[in-house]
Amino acid sequence: MLIALTCAAPLLLCLGVAPLETHADTSHGASHDTSHGASQSAFSTGDTTGESGKSDAAPQRGRGGANPATGSSGNVAAARGTANADGSEAVTITSEDKFAIAGSYWGPKAHGDRVPGVILLHDAGSTREDFGDLPAQLNKRGFAVLSIDLRGHGSSVSERADFEKASPEEQKGLWAFSTRDVQAAATWLRQRPEVHSTNLNLVGVGAGVGLAVRHAARDENVRSLVLLRPCVDQLGFDLAADLRAIEGLPAYIAAPGDVRDQVKDLLGPMEGLNTVEVNYIRDAEGPLLDARRLPRTIVNWVGEQALPKRGRS
Repeated sequence: MLIALTCAAPLLLCLGVAPLETHADTSHGASHDTSHGASQSAFSTGDTTGESGKSDAAPQRGRGGANPATGSSGNVAAARGTANADGSEAVTITSEDKFAIAGSYWGPKAHGDRVPGVILLHDAGSTREDFGDLPAQLNKRGFAVLSIDLRGHGSSVSERADFEKASPEEQKGLWAFSTRDVQAAATWLRQRPEVHSTNLNLVGVGAGVGLAVRHAARDENVRSLVLLRPCVDQLGFDLAADLRAIEGLPAYIAAPGDVRDQVKDLLGPMEGLNTVEVNYIRDAEGPLLDARRLPRTIVNWVGEQALPKRGRS
């Protein structure tokens, strides 16, 4: 069964915005950087076509380009903070274009062997708080978990970026460059000494699905994807094309039953692959993660993909 989450700022963001013709360059330092030579607008993100001016559609996994998880395409810094009430640690990760990205980190409970990592990516117009206790459940299962507020959202709102105050075009620009936030998060998590650097798993909700799939297409260290309520329009991302680039990668997709036809059209032949599980939730009301048993299903499925199998005694 595959998992999809509800689009948080609702269907206007997921379905009502015309797609961009090109995408932002996330694996190379784009010359049209949001932090250099930008206009005075706090939401100006520059040309999302990247250095070459060509479309930046996701490449096939393992073919060319720098690996965004190695940190070679930009400097990534992070500050560690104090413990939160939910057992996580507050962290701030600096993206290559100097955005401060707030996050919560759940480190492994026991010392010893390195553990797989999970990154949680919220929907457009939402925050990391919408994942509820899913991060803690994943952590209890044996994962190191990093949940971030993407630029312009939650605790990552700044004078340079405020998603709620941005125009629709500015929102698309902010979302396009949020790929850099994902890259920075992946680099930070993989460099943790307690984290297995080649075992990264991504969970995306709504428009966050596009960010997760785009990163997975470029990072061979991604082991599995959980995609919650994927949207046909991803604020300028061509999700259908990006999904084709990650064929063969284990994916769990969940969506409300009332959007079954749209999701089937989006997935196409991918839905029939034995590496893909799709779950259509009947009578889903509110966020998908509120559905009974869905968080536990996600935790178990990711565990089956990423955690080492224990032999019988």
